[in-house]
Amino acid sequence: MDSGKISGNYPTTEEIAIQSLRGLIPDIISNNERFNSNFYLLQWLKAQDLNPEKTETMIRNSVQWRQDNQIESGWKDETFLEFSEKYGFVCGVDKDRCPVVFFQLGGKDFRKGISTYGKKGWVLYWAKHYAQVEDLIFTHNKDKNDDTHRINYDSSKEITLIVDSKGFSAFQLTSLDVLRLGVVNATNITHYFPALVSLTIFVNMNTVFKGAFKVLKPILEVPYLTMEFYGSDEVLNRRIFKNLQIVRVTGAAKGDF
Repeated sequence: MDSGKISGNYPTTEEIAIQSLRGLIPDIISNNERFNSNFYLLQWLKAQDLNPEKTETMIRNSVQWRQDNQIESGWKDETFLEFSEKYGFVCGVDKDRCPVVFFQLGGKDFRKGISTYGKKGWVLYWAKHYAQVEDLIFTHNKDKNDDTHRINYDSSKEITLIVDSKGFSAFQLTSLDVLRLGVVNATNITHYFPALVSLTIFVNMNTVFKGAFKVLKPILEVPYLTMEFYGSDEVLNRRIFKNLQIVRVTGAAKGDF
């Protein structure tokens, strides 16, 4: 039941919302096969609390923004691959084979990255990287729901994002560009992407990162996202990671975290 009309005498709230949304965006569905997926539409609906009208506006704005900025092209360009290798996420799966994304803040020189790629390039490269994560979760949901007959809120799964701030330097926060563009990137992911992350786990929280996070937290407080915060307890952190196998999305060789 990944595409097409939803059948059944007693449709769920999610099925009703999906059908309503389909009626609002037939032009987009005909131009982009991905939007013919009921589970992809559900991800967008989650971003707007299952409101079809608000979701339509969000989708149309996103489609135009992606076209204007060529977000879904250039993924194999050498410069973008270099960016992904230096600054991007590491990706793997949990014990249920659902994608997990790991982001190590320590050791990354965001100031240098902005200087190297330019402010516009920095923002667009992150948007392309988000689109890669979106592609990952789209494929997972498509495969997982191959035999699904009824749709509920949990029919589409989002990733778990683990952010490790160990080693994050206060020097990075002396740059207004790092802070400003961090806000831009966080805003882009909540304005132009469907629900991608259902759980974000922050580990090794230190004073430096807590200060930076105060700026981003209001942007990231969306209906579908739960956030958990942990300090530097090694035993607890190992418990969090024990069922995760982490591999890079692009570029580097595979390996366990």
